[in-house]
Amino acid sequence: MTIFNRYLVIAVLALVTVLSAYAQNEKGLPEPVVKAVDSYLSDIYGDDLVAWTPTSTRNVLEVPADVECEVVDTGLPRGNTILTVNMNRRGRIWKRVPVSCRVLAFAWVPTAGTDLDRHTTLTSDNIRWERREITTIRGRWFDSPSEMNHTVWRTNRKVRRGDILTLDYLEEKPQVVRGQFIDLVASVAGVQVETEGLALEDGSIGDKVRVKNTQSGTQLYGLVQGEGKVEVQGIIQTRRGRVSP
Repeated sequence: MTIFNRYLVIAVLALVTVLSAYAQNEKGLPEPVVKAVDSYLSDIYGDDLVAWTPTSTRNVLEVPADVECEVVDTGLPRGNTILTVNMNRRGRIWKRVPVSCRVLAFAWVPTAGTDLDRHTTLTSDNIRWERREITTIRGRWFDSPSEMNHTVWRTNRKVRRGDILTLDYLEEKPQVVRGQFIDLVASVAGVQVETEGLALEDGSIGDKVRVKNTQSGTQLYGLVQGEGKVEVQGIIQTRRGRVSP
């Protein structure tokens, strides 16, 4: 081998090394594999709500130019996982390669803007929407403020400032809340009579709850009819006197 040929071989090997390093990119994987994983995860989470890094590059082959890569759907990958990449050639699976990686998922989630006591009603003043990593969060939450607007929600336990408000922390606020001043309603000869009362327990529409007539001090039971309204049977005390149905 002449000196020229020897230098030519060295130059070719150096070029192959450079091209291989370029093809592997910063993740250490062939570019078609990286693009396939990027596309798959972006379709699930969104472009700016996911990040991933390979935890091993073993068993990942070089990808010929005529091969297309796609990730086999495995649901909702999070944390340390293995994604299966099909290498398709001429419409058929040429190779199937496992890619070990760690997937970090992010989402815009509702969080407690301050420390919340049990049975605190949620409002725009005590909720903050933040972009958070949710890789290890297994609960469910509302995806947007509009999803929460159809119902009044309250906490069912103490919540610390900054905690993600998953549905496990929430419950629908009942129409009648213990300690709330309410309207007691009775029908008398077809006429509806109202007086002030005090709810002694929570109740939603149709629930039987214990209440107190604030005029007479009498405790009785009634059915929740709506927001702050309970229908009772029997004699009730009003500001104008006693009324019997």
